[in-house]
Amino acid sequence: MGGAAASVLVPLPVRVAADDHIDTDLFTQRLLSLVLYGLSAVVIMTIIAAPLIVDLTVPGFSSVQRGLAVDFTRIFLPQILFYGISATLAAILNARGCFAAPMWAPVANNLIVTATAGTFLLVGGTGQMETLTQGQMLLLSIGTSAGVGVQMVVLAVVTRRAGFPLRLRANPRGVAVRRIAAMAGWTIASVTATQIALIVVTRLASQAGPGAVSVFSNAYTCSNCRTRSSR
Repeated sequence: MGGAAASVLVPLPVRVAADDHIDTDLFTQRLLSLVLYGLSAVVIMTIIAAPLIVDLTVPGFSSVQRGLAVDFTRIFLPQILFYGISATLAAILNARGCFAAPMWAPVANNLIVTATAGTFLLVGGTGQMETLTQGQMLLLSIGTSAGVGVQMVVLAVVTRRAGFPLRLRANPRGVAVRRIAAMAGWTIASVTATQIALIVVTRLASQAGPGAVSVFSNAYTCSNCRTRSSR
C-alpha cells in the first residue's frame, strides 16, 4: 500500500511545484495533514477491530494463536500511518529533487528489524508459539513497528533540512481531494483485490494444519524477492 500511495501522491507535489499561482508549501502541508488525519482514523478503527480482522483472516487458529495474533496485529497496525506518512514525505522530497533519502531510508527500517531479531534470539526466543513470553511478543511487535517508525522519522528530518516547514493544517481545502480520489481509484481497486486474495489463501492455510500459514508467508515473501530481483 505504501508503494501504491506513492504512485498517487508523487505527481501532486510535482505538478504544484510547476504552478506559480499555487503556494507550494501550503498545498503540501495540507496534503500531508490530510494523509496524517485520514490514516490516523484508519489506524484507530482497525486497532479496535483487530479481533474481527484476525477472525476474518485466520479462522483456523487455536485460542492461543488467536490471542497472540490479536496482540501482534494491534501493535503492527500503526505501520499503516508510518508507511503513509513516509510515502508522502518521499513524494515531497522527490518534488524538491531529493531522491537519495527516500531510497536509503528503508535501510534504517532494516537495521532496526535486524537488531530486534538478534535481540530476540539473544534473550532465548524460539519459533515455538507456546513458549513465547509477553516480553518477547512485545519485543518482536514493537521492534518491527519501530523500524517503520524510524524510517518515517528519517524522512521527516531530511524533509525539514530540505527547507520544507513541517506544519499541520486542519483545513484540507485546495488539496484537490476529488482529483486524489480519481487518481487513486484503480490503485485502491488493485490493492483491494490483492488483499482479498491474500485473505482467502490465508484463511485456507490457517485451516490446513500447524505451520501452514508460516509456510505460505515464507513462500510469498520469497516469490516477491525473486520478482523484484528479476526486475
